[in-house]
Amino acid sequence: MLRALAVLVLIPVVLVAAFLVSYVLTCIAGGATPDEVVELLGGLWERVRGAAFDLARQLAGVG
Repeated sequence: MLRALAVLVLIPVVLVAAFLVSYVLTCIAGGATPDEVVELLGGLWERVRGAAFDLARQLAGVG
């Protein structure tokens, strides 16, 4: 039971980590400087956060 729960938690964590690594490597391959990568990651976080809030608002039936 504990092993199944660990798998259910670890799979999404590993997928998110793989996405972030590939995103950063793609930015670097595109010529981004470390400062630009940090800025791009901040923008990505804001887009994800905004989408999560919009989804929560829709599920709650507000707006």
